[in-house]
Amino acid sequence: MDQQNRLVVMADFSAGYQRVMLAFSTIVDGLLHNPGKLTGI
Repeated sequence: MDQQNRLVVMADFSAGYQRVMLAFSTIVDGLLHNPGKLTGI
């Protein structure tokens, strides 16, 4: 694997990781501030 491809893969992984973390923090935020809405209670 040459250097260029490695950088692209790292950038893709980083972007995906940030999206996952954003979604996760949004869910945690919802649970902390409004647990009834997510659990359906």
